[in-house]
Amino acid sequence: MKVAFAVWRDRIAVLFDSAGSCLIAETNGFGAPVEPLETINIPVDSCTQKVNVLTSIGVRALVCGAISKQCEAQVVSGGLELHAYVAGDITAVMHAWSTKTLLHSEYSMPGCACPRRRCMRRRGRGAGRFE
Repeated sequence: MKVAFAVWRDRIAVLFDSAGSCLIAETNGFGAPVEPLETINIPVDSCTQKVNVLTSIGVRALVCGAISKQCEAQVVSGGLELHAYVAGDITAVMHAWSTKTLLHSEYSMPGCACPRRRCMRRRGRGAGRFE
């Protein structure tokens, strides 16, 4: 499956809504190794267009920083598995994906009190559903 990491200067972009690029990687799922494929530009001004671009190239999951509720709804309704409020260097975050440590506090945005809940409640499988 393909996973998109919203990036800015080799780090996870602070706000997905204004992110202009995503690193696309191939993986067999959460906890599996990640192989970077390419970095693509995504539309800066439209979440709908961002989701359309990502789904059109086969992306199934999105890792990003903060995201507005409106944009989150579009990502989830587009069928993407969402891992939001993530922070850190892109290399470290990809490693955290592959080792299932993405939920650890060192990958949470500052002020995010409960990193485990922040990721789990934002999956693309419906509100309040867990893996």
